[in-house]
Amino acid sequence: MLTTGIYCLPACKARKPKAENVRFFPTCEAARAAGLRACKKCHPDDFARGADPVLESIETLAAEIRRNPAAFVDARAIVRRSGFGATRVFELFRLHYHTTPADLLLRARIEETKKKLIATKAPLADIAYGAGFEALSVFHENFRRLTGMTPANFRDLASARTFEVALPAGYPCPIFAAR
Repeated sequence: MLTTGIYCLPACKARKPKAENVRFFPTCEAARAAGLRACKKCHPDDFARGADPVLESIETLAAEIRRNPAAFVDARAIVRRSGFGATRVFELFRLHYHTTPADLLLRARIEETKKKLIATKAPLADIAYGAGFEALSVFHENFRRLTGMTPANFRDLASARTFEVALPAGYPCPIFAAR
């Protein structure tokens, strides 16, 4: 757009200029050579090189959550850390991870506790609080719901030579048969 000195993608959500103020360029480099700067809303340079800065920031945030779930008190902390609004963060997490920020955080905490249950002999309370759980009852309830066993039973798997799986009545067992 010549009046503002900005070049955008044709599908940019910014307010559309008057037709007489629009000029089309074959590349971002050509637009920059004409003295224009990239739009901060649609990021045409990122688009031209195939990058998605929003996706990259959400992937970085998700990796951060998985690496250190205790650093995030709740979903609001994730939203604050993201730099986006709450609605946008939830939309991005649903779009890219098919879950909510709170559920990703909970699952990261459970994964963290599973690793520590197997790798250490630390007390369950220390492991739960270290992963960011604020109450043991919440830890036990969510651990059992997501793994199907208690934390103590999960820890015992590390030294168990055998284990049993309880299947519901009428479960189609032939699917386990070797072919």
